Order: sequence, then structure tokens, then C-alpha cells
Amino acid sequence: MAHYELRIVVPSSSPVQELLDALRAEPGREELLPRGPAHVTLGEFWCGDDEAPTKLTELRALCSSFAPISLRISGHARSWRRRSAVYYLPVDLSTSGQRFLASLRQSGLLDKSTENLHVSMGREQEPPKVEDSDAQCEYITLLKLDGKRTRNFLEAVDIPLGPGQTAP
Repeated sequence: MAHYELRIVVPSSSPVQELLDALRAEPGREELLPRGPAHVTLGEFWCGDDEAPTKLTELRALCSSFAPISLRISGHARSWRRRSAVYYLPVDLSTSGQRFLASLRQSGLLDKSTENLHVSMGREQEPPKVEDSDAQCEYITLLKLDGKRTRNFLEAVDIPLGPGQTAP
């Protein structure tokens, strides 16, 4: 069974992505920061390679019936993981984004859904200093993970939100 993760990728022009890029430029920080672009994990599922095309078709159909998602990133918070402080930015979805997430959860496509939406900012560092921001997300990304603890991904598919939209 393959492991998949569904994400909303924060636009590269966002102050959140700019902060992550600046942190990555500092020597020795890479291992303490989240992998890939700033994102909000919506959930994950496991399926066989024969089921994956059907799941992708269902996700595309669901996404095409919703407009792009607006999200608000504000404040920061901390949790503890293996005796390390992990910082994140809480995320609030617009009303249409909340409807999309509710439909996604009800669809049965996800085996595990993220309860508290957030953007991970890394561990063992100062709290992130980023201004509150709004972002318009035009697509979601489906990642096929390597199945290891590192959570490296093998494939990524961008799925546009809205009818007739195309992914970047």
C-alpha cells in the first residue's frame, strides 16, 4: 500500500514562504525546518497502486466543484515533539474553504484528517516572527510519500480548484 498526503501549498509570494526561505538560507537550519514549500496538510490516505487513479479522479472531481481557497495565517503556537519545541502558524479557512474541507472529510477519500490546520515552521528555534497574512490558494497538491519516517515524496500532482482551472 502506498501512502499519500494532501496539502494546500501557500503561494510563494506569501510572507510565510519568504520567512521559510530566509531561514533555509542560514547555515545549519535545513534539518530543523519542514520539507518543501510552506503548506497546510489536509490529511492522508493509503491505497494500492491500482486504486490510486480512481482516488485521483475523485479528488479532481471534488476540487473542480470548489473555487480557490482563501486562508488566513495569524499568530504562532508551539507544541512539543520528542522533547523539542515545534513552532507552527495557525490557519483559518474562509467559509468556502471550510465547505471544501468538510466535503473532503465526508467523501471518504481520507483515512486520516488533520484536525488543527497549521503551517509548520520548524523546531528548536525562536518563535517565527511573521505578520498576519491572507493567501489565495489555487490548487491542492497530492504527494505520494516514500513510506519511510523521513516522509520524502516520490511523486506530486497539483489539482486545481474550480471548474476549468489548470494547475501551475
